Amino acid sequence: MNKVLLIDDEILSIEYLKSLSAWEKFGCKITGYALTVTKALELFKREKPEIVFVDIRMPKMDGLELSRKLLDIFSDTNIVIMTAYQEFEYVKEAIQIGISYFLVKHEINEDKLAEVLKKIGENISSKAHYEKVMWNDWLRTIWEDEKTENKGLTTNKWINPSATYIFVMLNLRSYAVFLGKEEKVYLKEDDFHDISSAKVVIKAFARLEKYTYGIILEYKRPSALSLFHKDMLDFSGELERRSRISVKKQAVCYFSDFLCRDSDFLDVCRRLKKVSPCFLWERKTFLMAADCRELKELIPDDLYGKKCGLLERGKDITGWLDRGKNQNWYIGAENIKFYRSLAEELNAGDFLEKIDNEMPVASIEQFLKVCQLFLEKEEGKNLAADKTGDDKAEKAVRYIMCHYAEDLSSTIIAEKLHISDGYLRYLFKRRYSCTVKEYILNYRIDMAKKLLDDNNCKIYEAAKQCGFISSQHFCRVFHQLTGISPGEYKSNKNRNQITAMNGKRTEGTAK
Repeated sequence: MNKVLLIDDEILSIEYLKSLSAWEKFGCKITGYALTVTKALELFKREKPEIVFVDIRMPKMDGLELSRKLLDIFSDTNIVIMTAYQEFEYVKEAIQIGISYFLVKHEINEDKLAEVLKKIGENISSKAHYEKVMWNDWLRTIWEDEKTENKGLTTNKWINPSATYIFVMLNLRSYAVFLGKEEKVYLKEDDFHDISSAKVVIKAFARLEKYTYGIILEYKRPSALSLFHKDMLDFSGELERRSRISVKKQAVCYFSDFLCRDSDFLDVCRRLKKVSPCFLWERKTFLMAADCRELKELIPDDLYGKKCGLLERGKDITGWLDRGKNQNWYIGAENIKFYRSLAEELNAGDFLEKIDNEMPVASIEQFLKVCQLFLEKEEGKNLAADKTGDDKAEKAVRYIMCHYAEDLSSTIIAEKLHISDGYLRYLFKRRYSCTVKEYILNYRIDMAKKLLDDNNCKIYEAAKQCGFISSQHFCRVFHQLTGISPGEYKSNKNRNQITAMNGKRTEGTAK
C-alpha cells in the first residue's frame, strides 16, 4: 500500500481529492494532508509517503520550491503538481527538478486521477524491481569475495546510511541434503516477499550456493535488544514454515549483528561462508551472531572409520552422542562423508528417509539418534508399511524416541502421521495400554536416568536435554514416576558405587 500526502491551502480541494475512489483501486492510502508548508514538511518527514500531491500555489512558498525541499529529503518521492494555471514555465521548471506528473485542478476526476496513479504505480514497481535485482547481484558478488579481493568492494548506492541492516544466511537441511543430492526444487523470492512489514523489509533474496540462500533485511531497530530477538525469532519461524511448504526441508537461519556499511556485509559473508555447507551437531533452527561466533568444529577421530559389527557400532553411536552433547559443535563438509558411510554400513537409508519425511534430518545428532533407533528396532528388519492401527501406534513411538527432547504432544505427533489426535490416542491406548502423554513422560524419565548415571551431568542439564520446560517440572514428574527425587537417585547410585568398590577392596584383603 503506497502512502499519499495531500498538500493544498484550500480544504475543499483536499476534501474533494479524499472523496475520489481511485486511491484504493491502485493500492494507495491517504495518510495525511496539510494546509500549510510547515505542516506539510512535518508530515512528510514523519510519514515518508511514496506519493505527494502538491498545489502549485501555496502561501509563503510555492509548490515547486516545496517540492525541491521534499525531494532533497527523499529523492525517490513521486510528486504530482496540481495547478489551475496551464503555463509552460511551471511545467518546464517542474521537469527540471525531476517532477513528471501534473494535474490541472479543475479537470481532476476519477479517470484523470486513475491515469496518473497507474503511471506512478508502474514507476514504483519498476524501480523496486530494479533495486531488488541490483541488491541481489551485489549480494552474490560479496558472497563470492574473491571477486572483490583485487578490484575492491563494489559500492551499493542503495544502502541508506541512516538505516540498520541484517544479513540472514538460510540453509536448507534434510537427509537428501545430508547425502549431497542435487537440489531439485529451489526457494523463490516470490514465496517470501509478503513477509516484509513495517519493521522488517526484505531488500535482497538470492541463492548463493546449493541449499544456501542470502537475505538482507532493512530493520527498524527497537529500543530493547529482547524485542530484536523476538522479531528475528518470528521472522525465522516464518522462513522455516514456508521452506517446509515450498521444498519440504528444514530451514536453519544464521542472523548477523546490526550492519550499516558495505564492508560489514563482506565481513559477515566471509565468516558465514565457512559454515554454509556444514551440518550443526544439535538440531537448531535459529542462530544469532553470538551463537555463530561460538561454533566450533568437531573433527571425527580415526576410530570413527573402523569397520565393525552392528552391536559394537551401536556402542560407538552412543559414545559419539555423549561426546557431542552440550557443545556448540558443527561438522565440516569434508567430514560429513563419514556419517554418510555409516548409513550405508547400517543399511539404514530407507529407515532414515521415512523419518526424514516426518521431520527433516537437520543435524548430526538427530542423524545418529535415528541410526540408534534403527538398531534398537532390530536393525529395521521388522518395519513394515503402515497398514494397521498398530503400525500407526508404533510409528508414534518411533517419533517419540527421536524427538523426546523437543516440544511434543499427541496433537503434534498426530499431525505428522496425518491422522486425527483422537484416533491416535485411541490406537495408542489399545496398543500400549497407556496414553501418549504417559508414554512421553516415562520415556523422558528413562532417558534422564541414563544421563543422571553420569556423575558429571547436572539435574538442570538432564531436564533440558529430555524436553522438560523447567527443572521444577522435571523434579515433580521424576518423583511421581519413581518415588524419589533426581537428587536422591544420584545419591543412591553414588552410594551403590561406593559400596561395590568397598566390597571389592574387602574381598581383595581377605585373599
